[in-house]
Amino acid sequence: MIEGYSIITQSGKHCSWCDKAATLLDKAGVKYHLRPLSLSQLRIEAGRANMTTIPIIYHGVKLVGGYDDLLKYMEKN
Repeated sequence: MIEGYSIITQSGKHCSWCDKAATLLDKAGVKYHLRPLSLSQLRIEAGRANMTTIPIIYHGVKLVGGYDDLLKYMEKN
């Protein structure tokens, strides 16, 4: 079973989409871990995920995607 969510964002930068993802998970009572990364680390992670925007959201090891993807994912699960 896949457990826990991770929200990856850039450290030191405000991200309203990251805030929305965290709020969505909070309202659903779901635990998550916020992972702020340096820009260089974020570029590596974005390349691995084939994403160009933040947040990059995982459910366990499964890539969910960004905020809009999280909305769809949570509706299905």
